[in-house]
Amino acid sequence: MILDFARENQDVKNNFVENMNDLDTFFRNLFLLKGKSLKGKNCVIIFDEVQLFPQARQAIKYLVADGRYEYIETGSLISIRKNVKDILIPSEEYRIKMYPMDFEEYLWAINDEVTIPTIREAFEKKKATWRCDSPENYEKLSYLYGCRWDAASGRCLCFRKKLCAD
Repeated sequence: MILDFARENQDVKNNFVENMNDLDTFFRNLFLLKGKSLKGKNCVIIFDEVQLFPQARQAIKYLVADGRYEYIETGSLISIRKNVKDILIPSEEYRIKMYPMDFEEYLWAINDEVTIPTIREAFEKKKATWRCDSPENYEKLSYLYGCRWDAASGRCLCFRKKLCAD
């Protein structure tokens, strides 16, 4: 379950403030407000943009001790440091420095084992791999490479690299 504190409604936030002393009520209300529940210890609740709601970060201490679920906090470290003056920082936190994925890593994450070898082959041969002469082929290229189908000319326009043999 993801709680995005940049978008969560006030009722979800109030639940953190009002029900940390009664975690049964906290989880019941959270699941009602989110319209879903979690079953079992192997579930994770992600606090996204936690720097925008420091009370959620403070609640981690009690939520981890409760042991029902695992938790991940994400957010801007600079903003997190600014917004912690009035809260108790949980000792249960472990900091992991994360970096954005490059395109190849993204493809690994979505289990795409075909695209990178195909791009390498096209690069080595200095020859386009796909024909982007139809809207169906365009759909694949648009998703992966930022191509745009030009209805007036009936062809694909690729902006990042010349991948289309049109």
